Amino acid sequence: PLVTQWAQNGTGTGAELDGPVMADGLLFSTSEDGYIRARDPYTGDVLWERMLCGEYYYTGTPAVDGGVVYATFYGPSGGYVYALDELTGNEIWSVGSSSGLDFNARVQMAARDGLVYGAAWNGYVYALDESNGSVVWNYSTGGMAYGGVAIGGGWAFVGSLDGYLYAFDKDTGALQWSTFLEPGEITSAPLYAQGNIYVGNEMGSMFA
Repeated sequence: PLVTQWAQNGTGTGAELDGPVMADGLLFSTSEDGYIRARDPYTGDVLWERMLCGEYYYTGTPAVDGGVVYATFYGPSGGYVYALDELTGNEIWSVGSSSGLDFNARVQMAARDGLVYGAAWNGYVYALDESNGSVVWNYSTGGMAYGGVAIGGGWAFVGSLDGYLYAFDKDTGALQWSTFLEPGEITSAPLYAQGNIYVGNEMGSMFA
């Protein structure tokens, strides 16, 4: 049977659309109190925490690559993507509306090979330069890209509320293909594994 190793009381605000991420021996999570926290995964001790927005705004699942945590938070002035040192929480850079994108904090992020991926409220999928947050590419889907981006085989995959699954060149954003699965919104991130892409939709259907 499962045995509880540790538990920490919440702050009274939720974590409805996100999940924890484990990288380099650290556990990262966000919550609707506006904080991102790094914990010791074996004790639950908070190693650092940083407030990035106000309370009750949705937060998404962050991504970690090369010792940097990438997280999207939303606030009164819109969405911001933050790059934080994974050991200290110190900000390396942040980018908001000046990018021309209204970043969606509900979307699971991905980061690999110098690029960080996510989606915006206006239906755009994007890739930012991991070193400075500049926009490398973006693409407007036919609907809101809501579930998050999966990376594999040199491609970036994302589903949309229009029922389409899109595949892009992960480095340039060039559209490789798009396919309509069935009527029904795709609201979760795809999974790339064993050379296949797996995705489900709100109708309960699963596709490979």
